[in-house]
Amino acid sequence: MTTELEAREIWTAIQAFQEADNLTAQAQAQAESDQRRAAALVYIATLDLKLKGKTNAEKKTECYQLMDYLKSEMAGKDGETRQELQKKIDELLVQANTFKDLQRAEKQIA
Repeated sequence: MTTELEAREIWTAIQAFQEADNLTAQAQAQAESDQRRAAALVYIATLDLKLKGKTNAEKKTECYQLMDYLKSEMAGKDGETRQELQKKIDELLVQANTFKDLQRAEKQIA
């Protein structure tokens, strides 16, 4: 028969194994997430996000078009890819607002 002390030692060992298993699972999940994020960055790097317009109005329009394109690309992608695409969309929104401000300034000068 197992004594109470032996039972406590067994229980402590079981808990230690469970905690180690949880830490291993967390580390594996983080590594998989890091791999997906790296793949997302490679994927986004392949997209042509260069603005080709000459005027501020054309560049602003291009920003909005690229934002729409990236939104359509988000469908069916994993969480990390969606996050990285959203970051690019946010960057394009900042650019579009800057071009809009430049357009207003040009109108005031003219």
